[in-house]
Amino acid sequence: MVDVPTFPKTHEVGYPRRDPIETIIDEFRPYTAESVVSKRGLMKVEYASDQQAKKLFALLEQHAKVPFCVR
Repeated sequence: MVDVPTFPKTHEVGYPRRDPIETIIDEFRPYTAESVVSKRGLMKVEYASDQQAKKLFALLEQHAKVPFCVR
C-alpha cells in the first residue's frame, strides 16, 4: 500500500482553509512571491536574436548607403 500524507481537517473550526496541494508546494518552494517581485528588474536580459537583428540591420543600412553603380 502507498502511504498517503494526512492533512489538517479544513472544515473544523480553528484550522485555516488551505488546499493540501499548496502545503506540499510550499515545502519545495524556498521563496515567497514577494521576494520574487522584489528581485525583478535587477538584471538586464539580452537575447541573442536581438543582437543578431541589430547586426543585420546595421549591415543592411551600410549596404544601402553604397551607390548602386559601385556595387
